[in-house]
Amino acid sequence: MGEGTPQSSGGKDGTPQSPGGKDGTPQSPGGKDGTPQSPAGKGGTPQSPGGKDGTPQSPGMKDGTPQSPGGKDGTPQSPGMKDGTLQSPGVKDGRPKSPRMREGTQQSPSGYTLQDVNFGRLYKAATQTSKRVLKAVFLVVMLRARVAVVDVWPATVAEYCQRVLGWANTKLRQNFNSEERILLQQPVEEVDMDVSLLFKLMHKLFENLSVPDTLWRALRDLKNMRNRVCHEHLVLDDYELTQNLSELKAIYGVVLDEVSEAFAVQLKEVRRTVSDEVDEMMSSAVMVEASQYFEKVEQFRIELVGRFISQGQRELMDRYSKLQVLNPFTWLSSDRFPQLHVRRIFTPLLIMDQSRTVEDSALLATETLNPDTGEESGVLPDVVLLSGIAGCGKTSLCRFLLHDWRTHGGAVMSLRGVDILLHIEARNVTSCSLITFLQKILLPDTCSKFEEKDVVQALRQISVLYVIDGMDEATRDARMLLRDVFSLASGSRIVVTTRPEYISDVTQLAEQHHLSYMKLTVHGFSDEGRRTFISRVLTAFVSDEAQRSPQEIELLKFLRTSCSGLAGHLKLPLTLALLVCLWLDDKTRIAKVTSATKLYSEIFRLCTTKLATRFQGGAATHPMDLQGFVETWLLALGGSAYRMLEEGRLVIDDETQQELTSLCEAKGIASLQVFSAFLQCEVEAGLLGMNHHFAFVHKSQMEYLAALYLATELITASRSSNTSVRTTLEGLKIFRRSLKKESRRDIHDIILFSGWGAKWVNTWLFVVGHLCMKKAADAVLEAVLEAIVSVPAVTHNEGTMWRLVEESGRNPLVREKVGAAMTKDYFWKPREEDLCDAAHSVAMLIQHTPFTPRSVVLRLVGSVYGMQLVQEGGLVHRANYEGLTSVLTTISQRPKCKVHLKLDRLYYTWGDQETADHLVRLLQPSGNLVCFLGHLGPPGAAALVPRKEMKELTVRVTSTEALQELARGVLSSSNKVLRLTLRLDLPWASLPDPLPCVSAGLIFIVIRGVEDANAAAAAKVMGQLTQTFFQVDLVASRLTPEGAATFLNALCAAKVTIEHCLVVRSPQPLQQHARANLQDLMGDASLQWWW
Repeated sequence: MGEGTPQSSGGKDGTPQSPGGKDGTPQSPGGKDGTPQSPAGKGGTPQSPGGKDGTPQSPGMKDGTPQSPGGKDGTPQSPGMKDGTLQSPGVKDGRPKSPRMREGTQQSPSGYTLQDVNFGRLYKAATQTSKRVLKAVFLVVMLRARVAVVDVWPATVAEYCQRVLGWANTKLRQNFNSEERILLQQPVEEVDMDVSLLFKLMHKLFENLSVPDTLWRALRDLKNMRNRVCHEHLVLDDYELTQNLSELKAIYGVVLDEVSEAFAVQLKEVRRTVSDEVDEMMSSAVMVEASQYFEKVEQFRIELVGRFISQGQRELMDRYSKLQVLNPFTWLSSDRFPQLHVRRIFTPLLIMDQSRTVEDSALLATETLNPDTGEESGVLPDVVLLSGIAGCGKTSLCRFLLHDWRTHGGAVMSLRGVDILLHIEARNVTSCSLITFLQKILLPDTCSKFEEKDVVQALRQISVLYVIDGMDEATRDARMLLRDVFSLASGSRIVVTTRPEYISDVTQLAEQHHLSYMKLTVHGFSDEGRRTFISRVLTAFVSDEAQRSPQEIELLKFLRTSCSGLAGHLKLPLTLALLVCLWLDDKTRIAKVTSATKLYSEIFRLCTTKLATRFQGGAATHPMDLQGFVETWLLALGGSAYRMLEEGRLVIDDETQQELTSLCEAKGIASLQVFSAFLQCEVEAGLLGMNHHFAFVHKSQMEYLAALYLATELITASRSSNTSVRTTLEGLKIFRRSLKKESRRDIHDIILFSGWGAKWVNTWLFVVGHLCMKKAADAVLEAVLEAIVSVPAVTHNEGTMWRLVEESGRNPLVREKVGAAMTKDYFWKPREEDLCDAAHSVAMLIQHTPFTPRSVVLRLVGSVYGMQLVQEGGLVHRANYEGLTSVLTTISQRPKCKVHLKLDRLYYTWGDQETADHLVRLLQPSGNLVCFLGHLGPPGAAALVPRKEMKELTVRVTSTEALQELARGVLSSSNKVLRLTLRLDLPWASLPDPLPCVSAGLIFIVIRGVEDANAAAAAKVMGQLTQTFFQVDLVASRLTPEGAATFLNALCAAKVTIEHCLVVRSPQPLQQHARANLQDLMGDASLQWWW
């Protein structure tokens, strides 16, 4: 029975019946209800319980074949209707509206276009055929998933739940509504269940079943396709119809194949028949049936789920249309600073998953990686976790997702398949349950038309994307609400953003609810992304391209030359937007911005200037008096911000607002003007007039002001005779715990202690910045640093440690304390991309503090000068290793740091003339190079002078001069290099005689191009170099067994010994008797002949 489609009836012999059934539709071969029969029972396939061969037969099987559902009247149930009068958006006066027509399209006599007919075909496949496949799968799983001792196999799903699964009636009522329970009490082989109910049954009854994730994913795709067809009237040409039907067939194939393999049943015939049925729809004459299809579509839209989706989408899209502005401060909406809309300025971010880059457009289509192979697993994660530091673009990315879903932009793959997108700003949540939040905040109008249980039911049946922004800012209510979200997320997806310190909170929540997750890191912008973003922001300010272009060039040059202190921050969208605004306002003052603290200081100075402009012409306050008042007011606001951070509150309450208002009234200043100059304002109408609610624009703004208050308190304490800095610190919750050494010893879970510290990291950074800007006494700064670096969340994060130095303006005392606090056993193995970043945190710590890693491993796969990086949109550009030279230069003065330099291309590529000479020379005079792999010329070979001994030297030599320098230096005695691998890349025709002698602990040699004609010459070369080799590797050789014998005899004559192994890589075959002869010549060493 098709979903909303008349039932077909097959002939008695199972052969297809010609059109002329009850609905005139050609019937596929199968059982009585049109379901294709697999060769079960009589055909030889194992029967279900009760079959003729003694095997128990499921009531949902006939002759071993799952039967399709079929209702008596062909009309699907409408669980969302109470009285049959509720209207959907596509219904007028209780009658379905006619299908939409497109101008210029050919219409049939019945009034339907070809596109309408194509939609009818897709609708039939996505509902009727999909339901048939799901019913067949459900019956197989129901039969074979559980083993139970029963006298008679349950005839209904309800009986199965009670007698096989052991469910109580209470659990049945909790999981299924009254209309669904009626269907579950009917014989399973006869009852007509739609796709949603079948999908729900699979999840509820068999959620913990051990089957591949690809099966659950395919089932979800099947449900989403059906929802999309039923909720949206698609306009399809023949090509688009073919694409959609092909996608459906592929999903059917995955579902049936996975079930066949998991439960050892043969469903090939079912798959073939279903595939034929879908192919038949392409050519079948469904024009006459089109009206029936559209009537059923409209009837479906009257149901609960359809109404919830259509009404919820309208309400959400209206709400999200007001969230398009990405202004970093409220005054940017003035004429001087136009609003920055997401559609104008959003720029793709650099998002990484371990070593792979994830495009914004593929955020929801990126599969998890197999932990064993590192390859894509084929599984989409339930939870996508985006972490990044403050201002890196997490909120902007969320706003872009809202914008693309609202406008059907298609920029983000898989977003069009989302029925409802629920955006939750964790900082503003005041409801502890999802339903209450939807009823009061997000969907009040939609929820008012549904009972609470119906809302929950709808969320479980449709494709929902939860976008949760700012887990690190979550209120207590928000954390409770998120548990609701994760418990309802089965079959839906969740995107969560947070700062790195709170990642474990999200992963633990996902694991508790058995949801898979993928952790991605947002790094802000790449170099190209930064240029694009600046261009787009400037375009919002300056629309004339001729005027804007020179300004853009000037700004980029300024950022590159004058903002080196902000190098790490220049990747962050928030910082860049603020810098552009400051640059446009006053190009001279922006040169003073070298840290985030100084940046915010300039921003608040600009806000104060804007406020003074508002008061110009009035008799309110003299500019100097206003400046003093603003400083006092911001200090009070900072105190409130600190208390709010302590209490976990992020919204300014009425009491705090009244206190700040009183300060304004005492000076006769309009409080609304002051509040709106620095804070974000929301206005709502109340019984007594308009109510204004204020909040911080960004958490970083809040942390900056809280730090301003704390720094002022500490400086005041240092100048007071009645108190001390230490006492003041102990009285502040932000420092109290870190100062108590005994409390750290008593903490059993260091992760919890780190989590506490993570909450305050940004505030601590700003405190250090304020103290250094105010030139606080060293004693104050030292006491604060001692408290900060005692927290693992700080010292275990190299980025945070470097930001401490940055915020201090590279204060000497801070540099010394940070360097001393870094772990002494640090092992640094940077990626090649890291070496392209001149401002990488570890590299900066090495260069600007006493910090010295125990060892540094530098591995470059390609050139030693740079690499190819993939930008947004797949573009490739060459990036230089900006930080490599400075790091090696600094390490050359740190003999305690062991350096491993591995240059793959320079070693493995025969004939390549690029050398690592300049890198080796950078390590002079005191660099401790313990391991080298690469190519050296004479200068590099001469500079290779180890302080003690090299563990490993793996070198390709292309000149005799380089070989001579090595022999005179590092290879002059066997105690200088423990293991030498010499890759001789020398022309045979011009070799000098004799070659220099080399010494090392173990010597491996790799020689290229040895063949019968030069075998004796190769042995002679080896004899000149040394008398003992641990292993000899003859690559790209054409030696025959006879030539190999000549080579070994020549070695013996030169008294050269191979201790371990001779490897010959030759295409010439080696017979058994020849191998035995060669092995005799080898003695105790082994022979490996690779051909």
